[in-house]
Amino acid sequence: MADLNGIASLKLAFGVMLDADYRKNHPNTLRWYNTVANQEKIKAVIGETEFIEKGKVWTPPAKKAKEEKKED
Repeated sequence: MADLNGIASLKLAFGVMLDADYRKNHPNTLRWYNTVANQEKIKAVIGETEFIEKGKVWTPPAKKAKEEKKED
């Protein structure tokens, strides 16, 4: 059960933010993921994993200019 929960979480993360640099620095995590995810019955359910080269970076929204106070 722990392996299924782990690969379900990591599949999404590998497709969005765990990029090539992360995979390079965490080879044991990648090895474990590939071992579990490539088992025939599990692969039939979760499908192929798409690994990204560059993770998405959060960019904060631009600050809105404060409205000037209107004098009546």
